[in-house]
Amino acid sequence: MDALPIHEQNNCEYKSKIAGKAHMCGHDAHCAMVIVAAQQFAANKDKLNVNIRFIFQPSEEVLPGGAPAMIADGAIDGVDEIYGIHVLPKINEGTMQISTPVALAGVDLFEITFYGRGGHASTPMKANDPIIMACQFVNQVQTIVSRNANSFDPLVISVTAIEAGSAFNVIPDQAKLKGAIRYLSSSGEDIAKKRLHEIANGIATTYQGKVEINYFHGYPETRNDSNSSARAINSAKKALGDNNVIESKYPWMASEDFSYFAKKVPACYAFLGVKNEAKGFTSMVHEPNFDLSNEAMLNGVKYYVSLISSFE
Repeated sequence: MDALPIHEQNNCEYKSKIAGKAHMCGHDAHCAMVIVAAQQFAANKDKLNVNIRFIFQPSEEVLPGGAPAMIADGAIDGVDEIYGIHVLPKINEGTMQISTPVALAGVDLFEITFYGRGGHASTPMKANDPIIMACQFVNQVQTIVSRNANSFDPLVISVTAIEAGSAFNVIPDQAKLKGAIRYLSSSGEDIAKKRLHEIANGIATTYQGKVEINYFHGYPETRNDSNSSARAINSAKKALGDNNVIESKYPWMASEDFSYFAKKVPACYAFLGVKNEAKGFTSMVHEPNFDLSNEAMLNGVKYYVSLISSFE
């Protein structure tokens, strides 16, 4: 169970006690739901028709994630199917969403540094401005989405940080960019990676500079198995009602290392609605005011109980 570098702004008895660190993505809620479900199953284990393994996986927020290490340690050896849920403030409390065939996007990260020649701001002709190269990259990289990617295979490229210089009158000698690529297929990932390198190298050549590219493969896309998803959908309907289960073909473009589990065994990763405007629970995950109700978590427990009951 990992926290985030966020200073929590909620005013509640379970507010984070550590400044600048808080559970603002719901991982504490995920653990609580699984623990309560485990208590229910343990109290009725003589009635169970299936063996259950509960997995508490840390380090989802930081690459390479906790899932690969747990898989290497045998966490899912002998497991036939795997299920998980993530709280989602985009949908109302009392509902669940199950997306097929892809639940979550894959993600890669990049760090690109353009090198030029520094100089005085009054004589740019005597310098080689790396900020110009960086700005060209920010603009041109979006053509990968609009001109190279398959329009039926969504791709998102976001430049999220630019670092260059510190003075008003000095052209720096380097400019660094950081960003993320989110994709739904390996072909989309391949196109983005190939073109990103081509664009960065092309800009460096055009402006007679140099470029250093660091590209990091993150989490693959999370794919839901059709049979596991059907079981999950039926279980959610029994737990929450037919009209409260959203069957979607659209993924959430966030990413999860649950995807590694899903590559090993049939899986379904569902989203639990926690939005409740009447109670003031409307903030998105990773926001300093994110919170959810006990009732929302009980819905997750009901789903797990219904899911296990389906194995008869």
